[in-house]
This record gives sequence, structure tokens and C-alpha cells, in this order.
Amino acid sequence: MYQQIQKELIHKGFFETNGILTKFVGTRLYQVIEDQGEIRIETSFRGDTKAKNQLLDYIQELAPRYSLTQAKIRNQKLRVDLTEPGNNALLEATRIDFLTQSLESGIARFETIEPSSTSASVAKASPDHFDDHLSNHDKNYADDFGHYHSALDQEMDYYEIKDDFTEDFEADERVSLRQEPFSSHPSHHKYVPPEENPNHDAPLDGVVTGLIDRSFSLLGFFGAVLGATLGAILMSGIHVLGAPVQLVAFLIPFLIIGIYRVMAGNQMSIGLAIVLVLGSLFMGSVLISAIELLQQTDMGLRSALLEGLATHYNNEKYFVTSVWIRLGLSAVAASIPTMLLLTGGKRKIQYSK
Repeated sequence: MYQQIQKELIHKGFFETNGILTKFVGTRLYQVIEDQGEIRIETSFRGDTKAKNQLLDYIQELAPRYSLTQAKIRNQKLRVDLTEPGNNALLEATRIDFLTQSLESGIARFETIEPSSTSASVAKASPDHFDDHLSNHDKNYADDFGHYHSALDQEMDYYEIKDDFTEDFEADERVSLRQEPFSSHPSHHKYVPPEENPNHDAPLDGVVTGLIDRSFSLLGFFGAVLGATLGAILMSGIHVLGAPVQLVAFLIPFLIIGIYRVMAGNQMSIGLAIVLVLGSLFMGSVLISAIELLQQTDMGLRSALLEGLATHYNNEKYFVTSVWIRLGLSAVAASIPTMLLLTGGKRKIQYSK
């Protein structure tokens, strides 16, 4: 899986060297490292204790959005661990790419530029070089680290560290384990934060995308057809009472789309909704014409329905224009709630295979 993520990251401008992906964001080099199925991002950071705390607070705000598990700062080195990657390489690569940009924004804001003559021995003399609350083991490690590199008489650059996988880090407790799902639109790659995700409390087998779930449901379809039929009957009934049929036409989308969403559990497709709404309006118009013929003649119900249909196309026998004007006004009244109802809905979930 990580090989697929690597390919997607290379398409986004990363370079691969010995299994480690690197990319310059701004003026800083970021490394993406995979270790036993887990992915972490590392880069340099120089700053005092206050700057470190500010950066860690900033990363804490990013944790829900990018599903981070912990952040660590030590020896002028920032490490951010991500949750176990999912099965969609494009989504994972997009998450990593966006995270590097967000990290660069925070680091550039809080980093303290230190003199270039500072050597690694400063780490031994100044406890502020490390995070607060170091354990005895960490202090011993710091002493060994400073002693080893003092012979080089130069500043220890983080990129010279070869044993990245076994290095001892200090974790900041403020960035705790996160498992919130992230999401991206396939074209814009816009993430949906957990607070905007209606399913963030439920256990998911996949990731929530930015798309609305419009999958077809046979049960929902039959319910929507029933709603369309009911709307046509109500439309003809309101005409008998002498009220404008546009009032019922305005409510027909609520019947069709509402019943579908209740019975299917997801949003209706746009094309199906338009067909059913227009079909319901046309059916109501035919019923209205049939009722008018029943009131004016002694036709039977079947004959009246056929003649009611003919009023929509037989211009020699009926004044077709008035019928279509009424139908057009009804369609205008129904268009507003149709557009509003089709914009919302549960987000689509991309399940793992």
C-alpha cells in the first residue's frame, strides 16, 4: 500500500531516495518515512521553549483534520506521526501533501532563527534546547548526543541522523491519539473536518468523502413513485377546491425527495429527482383536465383520462397553450424546493476493498 502512496506523492512533487520521500515546502525540506506500516513526517525546527509550545498547540489544532497520533520536537527536529493509512492511496497522498503545507505555515510563524555558529554542545549546556519534563533517560541521551558531536565542532544538522527509526523522542501529551476520518473531493481534495462530518461518531469501514451519497435504492424509488402519485392527486384535488395548483406543486418535491431519503437512507440522484417531479406535475395536469371534462360532460372515467391527456397535444380540439402555461408555472414553483433539497444529504463513504 505504501508503494502506491509513494507513487501518488511523486506525482505531487516528492522525490524518493532510499525509500524516503522528500520535498521542499517553502525553504524547508520535509521527509516522509514509513516504518512498519506507520507513516511519519519529519523536518527541522529551531526555537525556544515558548516557540515549541506554540507550534505544538498549532499541531494540536491540525490533529483532527489530518488524523495525527502524536507530535514530537527534539534536537531541532520535528516529527509528526499519522494514523495508519487507509486503502485509498490518492486520499493518503493528499493528506500528507496538505499536512506538509500546513506544518510549513506554522513552523514559519513560530520558528526562532538561531546564529549559525551554535554547536551541538549547546544542547548539553542548555536544557531549553529540549522540551520540558525530560526524563533521566532522555537527559543521559542528551549528554551522549552532545558529547559525540562536540568533536565535530559544528552544529548537528538533523538530516545527518542516519538511525531515524531507533532514535528516542519525547512525545508531547497534548497531541493525543486521533482516529477521526478525513476526506477529500476527487477534484478539489478539500478535507471535511470531523465537526462537519455527520458520521464522525460512528465506526466506519471506509473514509467519508466530500461527495453526497446518491446511490440508487429500489425501495426508495418505489417510495418516491408513490410520493409522485400522491402529489398528482393532491394537485388535482386542490384545483377542485379552487386554490392555485402551484401551492401543491411547491410541496411535491418534498414528497418525492423526502420519501426517498427516508426509505433509502441517502440522497436521490439529480436526474431521477427531476424526472419524478416533472412526471408528477404532468400527471397532475392530466388529472385536472380529466376532472374538468367530467364536470362538463357525461364521459366515463377512462375516456376522461384519455381526453385529459389529449388536451396537452391536440391543439385542434383543445386550447393547449393554457394547459402548458399552467404546467410551466407549476414547474417553476417546484424548481425552488427541488434545488434546495438536492444540495444536502449524507456524505458518501468510500469503503475499503
